[in-house]
Amino acid sequence: FVMHIALLAAFSFVANTGANGHRGSFTPSTVVIAILLAIAVIVMVTISVAPLRKFAVGRLKPFFEGTLPRLLDVAQSPRKLAIGLGGTILLSLMNALCLWASILAIQPHAHISYATTAVVFLTAQAVGSVIPVPSGIGTVELAMAGALTSIGGLPASVGTPAVFLFRMLRTYLPVIPGYFAFTHLQRKDAL
Repeated sequence: FVMHIALLAAFSFVANTGANGHRGSFTPSTVVIAILLAIAVIVMVTISVAPLRKFAVGRLKPFFEGTLPRLLDVAQSPRKLAIGLGGTILLSLMNALCLWASILAIQPHAHISYATTAVVFLTAQAVGSVIPVPSGIGTVELAMAGALTSIGGLPASVGTPAVFLFRMLRTYLPVIPGYFAFTHLQRKDAL
């Protein structure tokens, strides 16, 4: 979560600054501010209202009991911490690159930078993950297509097929070899 917000803030800053160092017409920093403010309001309301606080503690307690010791173990090892943080950053960067390549595959001369695409990807992932469905099916597509249109300035005729190409490459096609590997391992009694 922290890395996601940090990447979103960094790419918002880069996308808001033109190639020559001048401020661009793109202003995603308002999106970042809105997301951070919404998170802050949700946390404050949850802490303030007793039934919400009890609900949050009940839901988060198992997470912290199971995850916090592992996080502390990782934090004590610089190598594990670097691998974890590096993997998180690289995964987000490569996903944004895949979305950008999908946009350029649909419209080769699209006027959208990698930084803007990264902001769109990170924002849509955050928004799409609010509704708990497997892999964000449906919600991420809607959020990403909407963000490409509103934040990225792409027409819907480019943004929507680019999002579906991206999701096909990143989410749906990898299931096919995974299915065959899974059934192969089950036949060999390896699982």
